[in-house]
Amino acid sequence: MEEKIEEEISDVASQTEIKPEEVEKSLKSIKSPRRFPIPLKILFPVLLVIIIIILVVIFNPFKKLGTISNKPTPTPTKILPTPTPTPSYNSWKTYKNEKYGFEFKYPPKGAVHGESEDIEGECGNAIKETGSEITIDNFYTIQVFDWTGTIDDYLLKKGAKDKYEFSEIKNSNADEAVKVGDIKAGKEIVSVGYPPLMYIPAIYKYNDKLFVITQVQTPKNIGGCLHPSLVDVAKYQDLKNEKWDVTKTFKFLKKNNIENCIDKNTSVKMDFSAAEKIASASCSLDGTLKQTHMCNENTGTLWIDLTPNQPKSGCNPACVIDVNTKKAEVNWRCTGLIEPTK
Repeated sequence: MEEKIEEEISDVASQTEIKPEEVEKSLKSIKSPRRFPIPLKILFPVLLVIIIIILVVIFNPFKKLGTISNKPTPTPTKILPTPTPTPSYNSWKTYKNEKYGFEFKYPPKGAVHGESEDIEGECGNAIKETGSEITIDNFYTIQVFDWTGTIDDYLLKKGAKDKYEFSEIKNSNADEAVKVGDIKAGKEIVSVGYPPLMYIPAIYKYNDKLFVITQVQTPKNIGGCLHPSLVDVAKYQDLKNEKWDVTKTFKFLKKNNIENCIDKNTSVKMDFSAAEKIASASCSLDGTLKQTHMCNENTGTLWIDLTPNQPKSGCNPACVIDVNTKKAEVNWRCTGLIEPTK
């Protein structure tokens, strides 16, 4: 068979002018094909292992799991903020206003506003009362005006009733008192101008008068101490950090002595608030009513001390209200206690 093939190749070679030795070489290559050095049944598993190793190195599915440990995970230490110091109000000075019947405490020392610079010094040297406005250093201004309605009525008039968070102030001896909080979410002021209760921390109602407290923002009184929010933080860090709640220091004077005056002969009684209204209408032209008062049960009269507009030597006037007739007049008490004429 092989001899026959060689003869046919020789004939073809002779016809195509191919050399016999070249044909023989090609024939040998056909007879002895190249064999793959590694059997496929071994090569395939090896390649599969190599591919798996490469994938593990690249993607490493165990990387996110981390090292398994029996040790408990430590709880992170919670760092609490440094508490803001609360002042000791007991050591503070007290401003007392007899005209309107309130008192207000302020720090004894602070950063005093000067012409060229602020220096540490005594507070309370720049308290002024101008008409119905009282300014206590550069801390707060207190505006007083007649108001027969409620605080809610005032807030509605100012357009602030539904815009702010309010809370009741207790133990102020006021008829009503509210603390002004933050503007409610969604009620932020976007129009031109200031919010209706800008810099107002508290509002009080007492004896048909409204007391609106406003924190000073622009120092005016030379020699007056600055509010902690206005001091230079670089010079007065302790003052800057001091928490001062004005509602803790502003109180109306207690209606001392009595709340009700009773005529022991007729058993007719009158409370101090009613007597004060009668006195305001009848005695205000002669002076300013104080909060100190007394009741004479024998005569059925309630006496309210009076600061006269035109003082008289040796006299200590009072507005005297008759609980039966509900009329009032000034008794000057110049030579002792003189009963008013009925």
